[in-house]
Amino acid sequence: KLSNYAAQDERTVNGLYELEVGAFTHFEEQNHYELSLFYTPLWANLYEQYHAYKPASRYYQKALQASEKVRYLMNH
Repeated sequence: KLSNYAAQDERTVNGLYELEVGAFTHFEEQNHYELSLFYTPLWANLYEQYHAYKPASRYYQKALQASEKVRYLMNH
């Protein structure tokens, strides 16, 4: 659903939010770091297109956190 929505021409901030609530929570709860690393920068970019910089920043932070977790797991 995330990829399909991201590819649409007609997106809204509310639409982004509705999809993110379930999807990103699931990624974090299930430790799907690969999905987080793929989708969080995409979602941040989509929010930036709407000048919604606060949620964009939150998603860049999530990407960094997922990256750090992956790096930690690879070294331990």
